[in-house]
Amino acid sequence: MTLTLSRESVVYKSGNDANQLLELKLPQPDADISSLDSTNSQNSEDHKSDVELNYYRDQLATTGSVFTRKHVGLPIGSKKFPQSILWRVFQKTSTLELSAIDLGTKGAALPVLRTIRLNFPLPIFERCIALSEDKDYLVIDILVKPGLLYTLQIPFDQFIVSGNNSNQLSDENSHLWRSIKFPYGFDIRKPYLLHAISSKVLIASTVDGALTKFVRDSPLGDISWYPFQDSGRGLSLSSLLPWNSSNTVPGNPSLSAKTIISIDSLPNRSSKIDTGSYIVTVSINRAFKVWSLDSMSVVAENILDAHLPNEPGPARSSLYLESAAVPRHVSFGHHYNDNSHGLRHSLLVTYTPFNEGLFKFWSLNHDGEVPSLVEMGPDFEIVPVAPRDKSSIWFVADFELISYSDKLLLVVAWKSDTSTVTISCTIPKNLGKDESNPPYWSLTESEHDKDDLEGLCLVSSQSTISEGHSEGFIRKIFGPTGYSKETIKTAIPVYADHYRGFPQNSSDRNVSLIGQVCRVVGAAVSVENSGGSFNPDFEAYERDIHLQWIRFDRLCAELEKQGHEFLSLVYDEHTDRVSLVKASSVSLIRPLTALELIYFNRSALPAKYETEVISTLLRKNEVALVEGILRTVDALVRFRKFLPKEVRSDLLFTLKEQFNRRESYLTADRIAYMYESILEGKVTENSLESLVTALYDIPALDNVIQSVLELFTNDTQQNEREDALTLTRLGASAHNTMLNSFFSTGRIITFDIIVLLLLSSSQPDLVSEYVANYPSYLSTFKSLSAVMDLQFSGASDSTDEVVKDSFVYAVQQLTVTDSSHVNGNSGNLSFLEGFIVRQNLANSSINLESIWKRINTNTQSKMADLVVDMFLQVKESLSANTNDLIEFINIYLPSDPFSTFVKGNILLAVGDASKGALLLHSASLGMSSENNQITDLQKSIAKKISEVYWLPGNLFNGLVCYNNAVAQVAAALGAHIQAMEFAQLAAEGLAFSSLGEDKLVNQIFTTLLRSALHLREYDEAYNALVELDLNSCPPVEMKKHLEEFIKCMANGDGLRLCRLPFVGMTHIVSSILEAKAAINSDDIPRISYHKLLYSWKMERGDYQGGKFILIVYESYLEEQGLTISSCISCLCTITTS
Repeated sequence: MTLTLSRESVVYKSGNDANQLLELKLPQPDADISSLDSTNSQNSEDHKSDVELNYYRDQLATTGSVFTRKHVGLPIGSKKFPQSILWRVFQKTSTLELSAIDLGTKGAALPVLRTIRLNFPLPIFERCIALSEDKDYLVIDILVKPGLLYTLQIPFDQFIVSGNNSNQLSDENSHLWRSIKFPYGFDIRKPYLLHAISSKVLIASTVDGALTKFVRDSPLGDISWYPFQDSGRGLSLSSLLPWNSSNTVPGNPSLSAKTIISIDSLPNRSSKIDTGSYIVTVSINRAFKVWSLDSMSVVAENILDAHLPNEPGPARSSLYLESAAVPRHVSFGHHYNDNSHGLRHSLLVTYTPFNEGLFKFWSLNHDGEVPSLVEMGPDFEIVPVAPRDKSSIWFVADFELISYSDKLLLVVAWKSDTSTVTISCTIPKNLGKDESNPPYWSLTESEHDKDDLEGLCLVSSQSTISEGHSEGFIRKIFGPTGYSKETIKTAIPVYADHYRGFPQNSSDRNVSLIGQVCRVVGAAVSVENSGGSFNPDFEAYERDIHLQWIRFDRLCAELEKQGHEFLSLVYDEHTDRVSLVKASSVSLIRPLTALELIYFNRSALPAKYETEVISTLLRKNEVALVEGILRTVDALVRFRKFLPKEVRSDLLFTLKEQFNRRESYLTADRIAYMYESILEGKVTENSLESLVTALYDIPALDNVIQSVLELFTNDTQQNEREDALTLTRLGASAHNTMLNSFFSTGRIITFDIIVLLLLSSSQPDLVSEYVANYPSYLSTFKSLSAVMDLQFSGASDSTDEVVKDSFVYAVQQLTVTDSSHVNGNSGNLSFLEGFIVRQNLANSSINLESIWKRINTNTQSKMADLVVDMFLQVKESLSANTNDLIEFINIYLPSDPFSTFVKGNILLAVGDASKGALLLHSASLGMSSENNQITDLQKSIAKKISEVYWLPGNLFNGLVCYNNAVAQVAAALGAHIQAMEFAQLAAEGLAFSSLGEDKLVNQIFTTLLRSALHLREYDEAYNALVELDLNSCPPVEMKKHLEEFIKCMANGDGLRLCRLPFVGMTHIVSSILEAKAAINSDDIPRISYHKLLYSWKMERGDYQGGKFILIVYESYLEEQGLTISSCISCLCTITTS
């Protein structure tokens, strides 16, 4: 069995990056040079409208890698930004795309990045692309047909969009940052490989076996060439001619057997050794040579696999190295954290694919005047371990050798026609001296096996009660591990054409991407009638919609499968990371977390060395305990496969029902009930017997169960460097994807152990402490379920009605925009991505356990804080249907008084004020109880909901203050019924409270007054006015309240207003009415206030005042040109009193 110690995680997908695109077109060369080749300058293939063909041509690269800045002369860790540049050549072979893919930066801001796309007028020699650096410039050398050398000098800061950094690159000024030269007779001696020693020195091999050095003073300066002297190659004139077929490769006569197919140079990091003076090469005929750049000759050579026949003829040609299948055959070892700079040797490894294949280690010694190439002996000859899948033909596609202080790590990428698998070999440096420490191989996990994936889908598909087929597939397609946007965009018209029977409507393209997918899948579904009448067969509809979603999902998978084509393996010594570059993505090989380490190495009978290695990585001294964990997890996974899907679904639903409920009865009774209602009678005797047998002889099973829970926070990373980086947008998305893998594994293991704990209630031979362990595992399962329900990449700007009811849409509105974003244009982050960024956990090591600790804290003890953050970020789109978001809160938010208070406020805000008020009433006693100790965290959460809750004396100072604060918040939200209700409760509570502060009383009755006025409850409003007057409300405020009251009643209820007593306030009311009826008043038409003021005077027996109002009113009518008859008609309305 091969250990699984790492995992491949996709961190970049073509078409998913939010970078700004800068597209540049390079100029044509001179006419006399371009005529040397008959190739069409643009592309010989006519443009086709087929979207699938365009997808393969524009999105899938044929060549690519990652260039990492070396920072020659600077210590490791002295990083500039960007550090890593992804370069890719697409299938049309004339476009080079450059993208910054750093996961972190030392800057405080979240930078906006730029992708630079360069369009060449001639096809590119795909093996002849070399990248180097010259101080702050990226230097790119590219050979295009018929042998032209394009050199580009691009400032690294051009990959950053900044207000202080204007774009310096354009088509018009390309002469400032590029050069086009014809440095050598590549039109006759066709180039095969181009390698950059530095920005000033290039090495090129040609198909006839020649090797040439190119030298220049500056990247864009004049270039000179010097041929290497090789006595074995021959320098006759005939050997220079391409039509000489002697000593050529069978099946490919254009290649000489002496063609150099691999070149590597020692990384220049030590000043004691002139490492830049030597290169190593491997030829098709297995010649392994060390060359001096000074003498331009071979200084050491060997024949790889020299024991193989080397005589002329078919036997020899069959042992030629395949240049196309294996692009690399030699590599210098990368030194990482290795204090061996003073050693006078360099480590190399070569690979030959004959028989089972062989990796051989060499030492290039620098002690003498001429370096020597020495084999390190049989102990350092490693036969590679091929992938487990024997149904495919595998070959080594690339490899890297990494040198640590105590070990060597050989990372090997295997490739088949359908996939890529990475297997690594750990080799102790004292190999051969210590037989107890042998080398061992480890596998990189790339995906779940099919059975586990099916189980995961079951656990994930019931995220919310109302979720159906569409929701589940939307989560899969658009989630963190879903498909790229370009894949989905391509799949939509293809699906519409094949399954819907007609092309996609142009109107469909105006809606969101999720909306387009929902429409095109839904349009392929038909509802059939049964019984000849309109009686829709909804079961048939459910089956059909499920089938259509499966088809669309498989179409996306097939499209993206082409993008899994392996291109290169890259090691970054600054971050100690290995990446896989593929046709449409970049994957990072990360160490497994402790939990994943156990899951992917589970075994019924783990080997001793495997257990010891895992125990060392987990930093646990108890090897027997680790063995017990491995066996337990394996037994539970095998048992789960025998559980019917219906049983797993019912158990999941029951577990979710317990997430927010208080313990109404004992844990033991709950476990017994769940076992009897869900598992009893539905588990076969054979499967249960197999489980009991497998677990019976595991010592201390209770200790094993407790230890598994500790694995969630067991930090397996031992990285002493602290880079203190801030995550980029890509880094946040990458961590989101990696966390999804961690969460998925943890959710499966937690679910399995919960099943074991339920079974233990009827099987005393299993876990004896099952009652004590159950609450902890349920709490962990709840946290994992909650965070996975929130895990979606990117924000949607859709307003399409098709997806507004979707929980995915609601969650995608949970976006954060970092205040430090440059110009605010860096794009939105998903809620979870924003949470990750704010933790400031990013450094060169990927520590998922540390992030999980923070998330777990928030999803358990800080769930209310998490929910409030969600609410605040989504409330701008609350006009959309938020039922599913509220359902999420109902599932995961606890039932304690404070959580109930939070839930009530959210319901109040989203428009469900009656339910919100009920919850706020329910929480009131608990919130205002003297025994309830309000924490600082709860106070800060309340402040997030409303600043009112933060004001001194509000909310946390008894029932009166609580009701008063809630009333103010409800009034601000427009929930006036609830505001008046809580204000009345606060007012009633004053009689039984020692709180009698004028400010508090005024607040209560002010809220009551205004809410009552909005509801036209004038009696309640008048009573509030009286209380305010009795409480000695400041005159200015009292007058303002009276003005609001009068203005509200003047429209239709004037007579009622005049008959109110206003004891002690009549003079203020009179002055307000007189001011309103004044000539300059432009509020309510003065005629209304004249009538109101007249009635007010007459009701109080002020007949002289009434007479004066009539005179003024008559003057007003004359000014308006009204007749006396109109005046008499008005007078008739006056009562006889």
